[in-house]
Amino acid sequence: MGRTLSTLIGTICVATVATQAIALAVLAWHGRLTADSWDEIVAALDGVPGTEVAIQESDEEAANEEPAGIGTRMPTYEEVLERRATAALQLADRTEQLRAAARAVAAEADAVAADRRQLAADRAAFAAGLAKARDELTSEATEQTRGLLKGMGSKKSVEYLMTLPDLSVVTLLKGLDERTASKVLADFAAGTEQEKAKGAAAFAALQAGQPEASAYDAAASADPDPSGDPGG
Repeated sequence: MGRTLSTLIGTICVATVATQAIALAVLAWHGRLTADSWDEIVAALDGVPGTEVAIQESDEEAANEEPAGIGTRMPTYEEVLERRATAALQLADRTEQLRAAARAVAAEADAVAADRRQLAADRAAFAAGLAKARDELTSEATEQTRGLLKGMGSKKSVEYLMTLPDLSVVTLLKGLDERTASKVLADFAAGTEQEKAKGAAAFAALQAGQPEASAYDAAASADPDPSGDPGG
């Protein structure tokens, strides 16, 4: 009887030791047999208080840990819709900003074009004013010269008229009264060959309606569209 009891107790001890050895091997296989875990096992075998609670808390923390290799959770359908709506709103905002910038650029371009048109109009008005002032000055000078020609006599007038271009001679003669102009032309015809030629040219120009006829012909032959584009 005593031998049988001893054999049973020995078998139980061997089984217990083997079980512990297997548990240690499993822990070592999974990498959980560290220095801290070994101290906890030794403390548990020695009956140190609080060890079981620490082991239980450690197991609970390990159970609550997310398994390795698993990523973040998949977003829900509502979250996907919310993200898409946010992206669409941001895209709409950027599109509106671009449109506003395009409108600002177009408005600036229109303003620049208007300034250029106004500048061209101002230049044209200035040029017209200068031309008008020049015409008035020329007209005044012409009238003054005609008065001088009347006062100096026809023969002296021919001497001065010989120094002027043919067009100027025609312009001066055309503004004189018929009696004075006829005397001047007569003195041209009675003078030298050069005076006769200049007098004959002046008489022909007067008969052809110069200098106005040349101006009318130039205006009629001018291109009505300076840009040369028939379509405007």
